Amino acid sequence: MKKYLLIIAAVISVHTAHAQFFQLGLKGGISSSKTQVNEAFSINNATINYTTGDAVLGWHIGLYSRIKISGFFIQPEVLFSSTGGHIEITGEDINIPAIGEIDLNKLDVPVMFGFYLGNSFRIFAGPTFSYLISEDINGLELYPDVKQNYHDATIGYQAGLGIDVSRVTLELKYEGSLSALGESVTLPFINETFSTDMRNPQFIASIGLRLF
Repeated sequence: MKKYLLIIAAVISVHTAHAQFFQLGLKGGISSSKTQVNEAFSINNATINYTTGDAVLGWHIGLYSRIKISGFFIQPEVLFSSTGGHIEITGEDINIPAIGEIDLNKLDVPVMFGFYLGNSFRIFAGPTFSYLISEDINGLELYPDVKQNYHDATIGYQAGLGIDVSRVTLELKYEGSLSALGESVTLPFINETFSTDMRNPQFIASIGLRLF
């Protein structure tokens, strides 16, 4: 009996030591994102403005891992995310803005570097790499064929705070862009394409469940 108790204690000790060094878990949450752009196009001596509209609510789900070294940690993640934002098209002959909502589905790979503040609180920052899976633009009744052209892959950064409670982890992050998501916009009614610098910043709230 004593032998079996020693074996069980050893297994628990190994599992605890492993969990203190490496963790793997599920993660999901919501975000508030914008399609950030501010461009003006000159067409036949008239100006059309292509600008940032309201934020939209998005979501994300995926996996995270965490490698802990002393009080520091590295946290790679793989997430499917749905983000976007509103754009507004205004001009001299447009009495009210034409508003469209851009929907973006992406595969995101953030890699966070951080340290612990005590046993539970964390602070972190790092790069995030995104691959655009699909996109759509809705609601531009005045200009239904306006086409936003995108880069397939972009790089950004994230920074935030987290807290761990038993197997549950909570995080608040801000994500900014280091490269442009949108490279140009095509206006079919004049058959012209103009360069743009569209980005997709967002505030992110996540909850995770540690599997081991």
